[in-house]
Amino acid sequence: MNNYIFLGTDTSVGKTLVMAGVGRKAHLSGRRVAMYKPVQSGGARDHTGKIVYTDADVLSLATGGQQPAQNIAPLCFEPDIAPFVLMDESGITVTLDDVIAHFHHLASGHDVVFVEGAGGAAIPLFGETTAVDLLKLLNLVPVIVARTGLGTINHMLLTLDYLRARGVEPLGVVLTDSAGRNDPSSARNPEYVARLGRTRILGVIPNLGDFAESTPPVGVLEQIGALVDMQM
Repeated sequence: MNNYIFLGTDTSVGKTLVMAGVGRKAHLSGRRVAMYKPVQSGGARDHTGKIVYTDADVLSLATGGQQPAQNIAPLCFEPDIAPFVLMDESGITVTLDDVIAHFHHLASGHDVVFVEGAGGAAIPLFGETTAVDLLKLLNLVPVIVARTGLGTINHMLLTLDYLRARGVEPLGVVLTDSAGRNDPSSARNPEYVARLGRTRILGVIPNLGDFAESTPPVGVLEQIGALVDMQM
């Protein structure tokens, strides 16, 4: 069985929710699912400034809490800034070998591993290592998450060209209305992305709420899972 990496075309496109929804669907089907976010930054804070909610909490929800957030995202930075910048500024060293070792530890005890990238396909992760380098090293199948609305065609075509130039063919694209803008271009964009990008639309997700500061109901993850067809 394949393992997968979810990559965005931009920030705040709904990547975490899509991966959690797909993971929830796989979990409910009886698969032993592991979620992995190699580098995490940002999150919601309480009145004391302590981070109390992160993307890893959403991903943990997908497996009914069977995999704790700390195991999903062992490296967590407080500021909501690109992780490779934070590592440079903090002096914290995380090697590619550390990431590979944790991935293989997860893979050895599970049927499928879903990995969330830290942004897009070209983002540097560790030194000169990009998300594409990582997915090739781990033999991951990429799933691209993008907005439904204005601007997505350009972002999507650039992402597809970047991946294909490096010998990587994504499984397909999930489009989300993560911002709830009801953009009039959203209705036709899936068709254009599929045709111009020569790719498969795996699902189109409407806006289901703002969960930047609170964990979504598990039913929302199940709604998303039902709308995404990866044919695993």
